[in-house]
Amino acid sequence: MNTDDLFGSITAPSTNPIIGLPVTLPTPCRCGGITATIGSSKGLHAAGCRCTNCGSFTRWLPAETVTFLSETIRRFGVPTEPIILRDIILTGGEQMEKKYDNSGALFKNDRKENERDRDYSGTITIEGREYWLSGWIKQGKSAKFIGLSAKPKDAAATTSKPAQTKELDDEIPF
Repeated sequence: MNTDDLFGSITAPSTNPIIGLPVTLPTPCRCGGITATIGSSKGLHAAGCRCTNCGSFTRWLPAETVTFLSETIRRFGVPTEPIILRDIILTGGEQMEKKYDNSGALFKNDRKENERDRDYSGTITIEGREYWLSGWIKQGKSAKFIGLSAKPKDAAATTSKPAQTKELDDEIPF
């Protein structure tokens, strides 16, 4: 018996919109290629990727990823550029996106309460250190621009302790 047939073949239906989509890999293939094509899978995995350069297998895609991509394409249509895959790290039972050095993301602030609140917020990793990132849309002399502010995530909160006015007496008066 062929080991590929141990769990049977799970082939994605031809109506699955992600089959055949190009993706950009987080790490290059053995041949050096950085793009792959999503294909159907066998066994426990929902889909697999093959290098577009050499055709070799590059990685499995979990069911959650396939479901997310399928639903996103159903709602917004097929993307015009390759989907960028990111590595996932499991830490203490929680999933975290792998942090890429010198990169980050800003997201529109939908909860602005007044004009001084930031227009965008997010995070950025620079030289291995994480920062909170804020952005404000500003009007310059000739064009609009985004002013940025970064604050280290690991910065200790600056809270002042009340000064003790007198030393405590630990003596018990018996």
